[in-house]
Amino acid sequence: MKQLKEELKHSNFPLCYLFYGTEVYLKEAAEKNLQKKFQSDVTGDLNLSLFDGQADVNEVMDAVETLPFFAEKRLVLWKDSGLFQAGRKQDSERMAEFLTNLPQSTCLVFSETAVDKRNKCYKAVLKAGRAVEFTALTEKALYDWAVGQMKKRNVTLERPMAARFFGLVGNEMENAARQLDLLADYVGEGGSVTMEDMEAVCSRSLEAKVFDLIGAVSRRQAQQAVQLYREMLLQKEAPLMILVMLGRQFRLMLQCKSLLSQGMAQAELAAALGQNPYAVKQCVQAAKNFTAERLKEALTACVQADWDIKSGKIKDDLAVELVILSYAA
Repeated sequence: MKQLKEELKHSNFPLCYLFYGTEVYLKEAAEKNLQKKFQSDVTGDLNLSLFDGQADVNEVMDAVETLPFFAEKRLVLWKDSGLFQAGRKQDSERMAEFLTNLPQSTCLVFSETAVDKRNKCYKAVLKAGRAVEFTALTEKALYDWAVGQMKKRNVTLERPMAARFFGLVGNEMENAARQLDLLADYVGEGGSVTMEDMEAVCSRSLEAKVFDLIGAVSRRQAQQAVQLYREMLLQKEAPLMILVMLGRQFRLMLQCKSLLSQGMAQAELAAALGQNPYAVKQCVQAAKNFTAERLKEALTACVQADWDIKSGKIKDDLAVELVILSYAA
């Protein structure tokens, strides 16, 4: 990623790139930045060719061999080609051969969700250019990104508030970017983001909703817990997904309780568990109302409910509600 930033900064590109990985936001941002480098007021998009999905490999090759118009290089971008996984073996092998003799006048970019590193095309890209994997940012990098995005809008987002922000909206960057835009518009230029601002504007992630639910369960507020659960159902959240998240939270609470009992400082928990500090703080608070044995029972109950739902013994919405009532009582 660092090398790519330098290449974008200095417009010094290899003959070929392969962008892949699970962090769609970062990957698409790199694609957009790359496209801007090949556009100008004079030539517009003339030096840019875009292809999607099952495009004809011959057309892509022709585009690569087309000379740039009033420029040193042109860009050919092919998204989701399928050449880097099973299914297009013949086209993949043809492209692998083509990559051995790319013209200096074109930068060819493949953008894929996933790749098979044993694939001939993948190995050919490594010889002709570079593969760049886009993965989830570290917690520090994610907070720095959010703070930086708001700074561009002349809005202050303090790092502790950034942790709360991601605890509220989740770590998926595309959604987070939308929520940051809403926050910046709401707070206004020169403003500083508060928790009240986030609560007023941001859409809560499923994880944040389940944290609220777990909080009610831990306080033995059965009526409120069921109300929160039914509100989630009205918002079209899937009962099975809620159950998975409940199990995850019970497991995190058990891990927090165990590590604290072993002498680990609460400040160290987030790094040890790879979790958002604000979320871990909520877990620790909720875990105080459960014994370790009770949390183990809750985990087992979630697994059993999952089995009962999938084997047709009980409806999914009822099964999850029964788990909630069992541990909120």
